[in-house]
Amino acid sequence: MDNKKTDLELINLIKTSSADPSDYISELSTRHGALINSVYKTFTPVLRASGIFLGDVYEDKINVVYESVKSFDPSFKTKYTTHLFNYLRYQCLNLAKAASVEHRNYGQNFKSIIKEMLNKDSSDEIISWIKDEVNSLDDDVTKQILLLRFFSYNKEESKWKNISLKVGTTPQNCIAKKKKAIEQIKRNLYTKYGIKS
Repeated sequence: MDNKKTDLELINLIKTSSADPSDYISELSTRHGALINSVYKTFTPVLRASGIFLGDVYEDKINVVYESVKSFDPSFKTKYTTHLFNYLRYQCLNLAKAASVEHRNYGQNFKSIIKEMLNKDSSDEIISWIKDEVNSLDDDVTKQILLLRFFSYNKEESKWKNISLKVGTTPQNCIAKKKKAIEQIKRNLYTKYGIKS
């Protein structure tokens, strides 16, 4: 007997189960991995041009699947795969749009600045200043997230799924905390070192 659940059955379990739905979300993500990767591949040139770090996009796909499930309404008689496809397209377009605005406002994204600074021997002062800014954050969780994400030399340790396990919260919450803190740090960085927006 085939016990494989349909998309709709998995979606109902994710929405209604009182237990941790991670296994169901992972199953949906794996099942539709080819679709997800295809959409991201299509939008790769746009995302790159907007300064998006592609690793973040791919690492966040479990959360994207979860968010797409939450917004899926079967009463519209639309297949989940169609909904997921459209959700991914809008996600990519919104990411690119937001990043383009950020790029215009700040000149470079924070990841690029960190990478550039870490590759320059003369950047010790700025690296030290940013670390001081991170260490001065009031929220210890946010502080740990930024240190792991930007200052860890361990590639695996800096992945969102591993950061979330380390700090004890969801990848989406980690990303939200990172974005909020970075906005403030970037403003302080540009003010202190005279980089015009």
